Amino acid sequence: MNGTQPALNGLHEGTLAVTSNPARMSGAAVIGVSRVPVSALLDNFAEGHDLDRFLQSFHSVTREECIAALDYLKELLDEGALAETVSY
Repeated sequence: MNGTQPALNGLHEGTLAVTSNPARMSGAAVIGVSRVPVSALLDNFAEGHDLDRFLQSFHSVTREECIAALDYLKELLDEGALAETVSY
């Protein structure tokens, strides 16, 4: 992936999977162009809930948008972009 986000298909076609705008949601990373923070999706999983439950609470995002956001975060982790390098 090399730091390039996948573009979404469907409802918000061509939109990046995760976006941030200082003028919206205080610059929080959101799913696509929604106002749903990526952190809400991660919190949902951390609390032991599944994607279906998340989607019941956040109707403005689709399953595909959530999966694209998660795929992008996974790519960032795989590339080491979200992890600090430490010495053991």
